[in-house]
Amino acid sequence: MPAYVIVDITIHDAATYERYRALAPASITQYGGRYLTRGGATTLLEGERSPARVVVLEFPTREHAWAWWASPEYAEAKALRQASATTEMVLVDGLAPDAEEARTDPTRRGLPTNTSIVIPRLVCRDPGAEVSFCVRALGAVSLNERGGPDGTLAHALLQIGPEMVMIEAEWPSLPSRAPATDATSPVVIFLYVPDVDATVGRATECGATVVLPLANQFWGDRTAWLMDPAGHVWTVATRVQQTTAEERTQRWSKTLNELRE
Repeated sequence: MPAYVIVDITIHDAATYERYRALAPASITQYGGRYLTRGGATTLLEGERSPARVVVLEFPTREHAWAWWASPEYAEAKALRQASATTEMVLVDGLAPDAEEARTDPTRRGLPTNTSIVIPRLVCRDPGAEVSFCVRALGAVSLNERGGPDGTLAHALLQIGPEMVMIEAEWPSLPSRAPATDATSPVVIFLYVPDVDATVGRATECGATVVLPLANQFWGDRTAWLMDPAGHVWTVATRVQQTTAEERTQRWSKTLNELRE
């Protein structure tokens, strides 16, 4: 179920707090959060104390909110906020989706609540190492983990932003096997991130190999291709320019002409 971070802020150092405001959104987005209100006008309806500034954040789950608050991506911004303002912050569980609405919505019929419709399942020789990579490099949150007969990790359900990924061990009774660690996997996972340059930096520190380096693409994304330590290939991307359909067509035509020369 969703969870909400409600923040009551009294600012003492406006300049430092502006630096916090600039840094915080990227980490919130990385952990699947979004602003519902950010310092909007308030009206006291009951009681005696009127908060100076109220911020409300929504996260997919309580675990996402906790992971964001404790994350290294938020640490610098958090320090700026704590130095520039007095804060009261609470984490509140939201309501589970209405069961009747989920049952009658034709787009959600037959689906569990709070799930992705398409969920990649990444088969790995060492699922525990893959979970660690996804958490550290990609900001994933582990929602569920199950051990196998030998006690090692056999299955994990992760969430990256609002989407889910499963990590699976190789099983003798199943034909799927982990990919070779030479970037020849026929499946490439495309992942949008708030800051692709920072993501590539973290990923390489965590053992990933750069397959295609960072570059700006004709459609407006800045991308890189990475192979994680398990051999799975990812395209990580950040939108850096909004483009029109006409611009994309013209740029692609130019690219084709250059390839033909």
